[in-house]
Amino acid sequence: MRVLFVCTANICRSPMAAALFAKSAHGHQASDAYSASAGFLEGGRPVHESVRKLLDERGIDVTRKKSQKLSADIVDHADVILTMTSEHARGVVSRFPRSISDVYTLRHFGSVVAPRSRAQTTRQWLDQTNAANRRAYLGDDVLLDIPDPIGHDFKVFSGLATELENSIGWIMDCAYPAHARTS
Repeated sequence: MRVLFVCTANICRSPMAAALFAKSAHGHQASDAYSASAGFLEGGRPVHESVRKLLDERGIDVTRKKSQKLSADIVDHADVILTMTSEHARGVVSRFPRSISDVYTLRHFGSVVAPRSRAQTTRQWLDQTNAANRRAYLGDDVLLDIPDPIGHDFKVFSGLATELENSIGWIMDCAYPAHARTS
């Protein structure tokens, strides 16, 4: 499963989510789980200092990570695209219309996924989830949005990290349940 996380500048929420996903994939023994991140602004910027500190506390080094702008190539390589807000989701779909069945806000995706059955492959599980997707991001729903922490204190960034860890943990538990893990 190749997951693309998207936010505005790709310096806070999406790189943190991608890094936490990669760590969770390792913990779930999910050798086919990959993550990437991108944003709508020009790339080349380092990860925000608060994000770097929080990830460093979790044993994740992002000192070399630079932001990247969303492109067709990045979108085309994703099995699922998880955005931080409804506006981001609409932005991805408006720029890359063929991605419509793969785009969710992270909160929405976390609310619609269910544990994968023993008989399902990860692709079948994603297809089943996509079939049930009601495109909740088409309207504005602040409950589906993960707010941008830029301009806030470290406590807000810390809360973001906790939310992302919990959401990604649930998604990984569903996509890679214990019965599907290698020993």
